[in-house]
Amino acid sequence: MRTTRQNVASQQDQSAGAEVSGRMARLEAALLNAIGAEPVEDGIVHPAEQILDEAIRTVPASAVEKWLEGLILDTRSPATSAALLRCLGRKRDVGTVQWRGRLVREVLRKPDVELRDAAVQAAESWGDAELATVLREHNEPVWWLRQYIAAVAQELEGQDVSRAQDQPR
Repeated sequence: MRTTRQNVASQQDQSAGAEVSGRMARLEAALLNAIGAEPVEDGIVHPAEQILDEAIRTVPASAVEKWLEGLILDTRSPATSAALLRCLGRKRDVGTVQWRGRLVREVLRKPDVELRDAAVQAAESWGDAELATVLREHNEPVWWLRQYIAAVAQELEGQDVSRAQDQPR
């Protein structure tokens, strides 16, 4: 039988969990609305970035990682997933290096080329040397993306990318 103190702690945990779930649902709706409202463009801050900042700041890190991974890997709308990943790539303080590597690896397995391109862009933006291995392990069928992947992997490894040329097959 639980003591009163255990019951109170359990109720507090449930209340906190419900609060986080509610916050995440609100953030998800706002995030998807922002991405649907305007395109993500290079060099222009997107409203979704502020929503991601709020999520990173107010939701436990492990919950943010799981939530974002679920949104990005749910490829019912690859364009939405790619836009979200492009915005996420602009956030250097999101997740662990291991999580970012796992996310990039999983996205590179998706059939949509725009989504795979967004994964490479995110890896390049994050700048984690460990992501070079993830990129090199991927066997990309699209020649221009294969070139880009090779260049980014070299950049992440600190190598000169000026010689990284892969011709179309």
